[in-house]
Amino acid sequence: TIQASLGIIETLKSPKISSLEMAECSQKMLLQSVAAEGNTDEAVKQLQELVLNRKRRGFSIEIILTIITFFYSLIGQKFSVNPQLEKDLEKAIADALLEDEEKLGMPKTLLENVTKSNIKEFCKHIFTKLQYLKNARMHLTKYK
Repeated sequence: TIQASLGIIETLKSPKISSLEMAECSQKMLLQSVAAEGNTDEAVKQLQELVLNRKRRGFSIEIILTIITFFYSLIGQKFSVNPQLEKDLEKAIADALLEDEEKLGMPKTLLENVTKSNIKEFCKHIFTKLQYLKNARMHLTKYK
């Protein structure tokens, strides 16, 4: 409990708090979009817009990937994702990773073998993991 409290205090004192608050707002916006539309199309388009406008909004690619991870864990198997929209999002992320390569806060070992020629493969791997995450929710319902 003390450790969690200290983590919260450090987060609140962080210079990146506004970015984290914006990320939380984006997550809520995605949730509302899925609830209102009854599908994920609009939300995936919003995610792609976040990726394309990340610099203007003050988001790092790491924050964007966190929001996307939240989205996939949220929708579970209840909602499907339009394959074409997902492919467009995947391409936008690949482009963003290449653009922001020097500014990435991710461990360098994670991206050390990623090059312009294999970035699409790397992003495909990310989206495969997101599909696993999306499907993992189904297994957790057994333990309600």
